[in-house]
Order: sequence, then C-alpha cells, then structure tokens
Amino acid sequence: MPDARKIGQCQNCGKDQFDKSVSERFREFLEEYVARLPKEYIDQMYRLRSAIVHGGRLMPRDREISNISFNAGRFKKDSQFNLLQMVCQVVLVNWLHSEKRAIVSNGEAV
Repeated sequence: MPDARKIGQCQNCGKDQFDKSVSERFREFLEEYVARLPKEYIDQMYRLRSAIVHGGRLMPRDREISNISFNAGRFKKDSQFNLLQMVCQVVLVNWLHSEKRAIVSNGEAV
C-alpha cells in the first residue's frame, strides 16, 4: 500500500497526523487494483489483516498439527484465506502492470 502523507502534528500530544488511516488506504488500494470487489469482502479482508497484524492470530490451518482434520469453522476460515490469497494475486498482477509504481533496483527507483 502507498504510505500515508503526513499533514501535521497533534497540538495536544505531538503525535503525527496523516491524511488517511490505514483502513482507508487499504480499502482504496484494493478498490483500485481489484475491479468490482464487494465492500463486504474488503471489510472481511481488512478484519483478517488486522487480526493477524495486531492480534498475532493464526489461521486454523497454521495452528493445527495435522492438516487432515475438518470442521465447519475451519472450512469458513479456509474459505476466507483462499479468497484473500486470490485477491492478493490479482492485486499483485494489476499493481505490477500499473504505471503508478516505482520499481526499485539496487536501491534506486527506476
């Protein structure tokens, strides 16, 4: 995702303020590189991303010793993971084909 643009500092606490939140940038990024992705999918992916990043949660398939077991909860989580994986592939290909990115080679933008 693109970095947020700093727009100032809070006068009370001195903390940096940015033009957009992480969730806004995440949603805009997906909307730009994945055509017609339903809002509920974007929301679901953001919740999953937040759970992994902030909560240290693992997907059921990552926690289980045996990958053979099956239950309804696991099926739902695996479906979410598979959707997220597919969307990531589409985003990556579309981002690579876009003209808005800078390719970094040997530490320099090309």
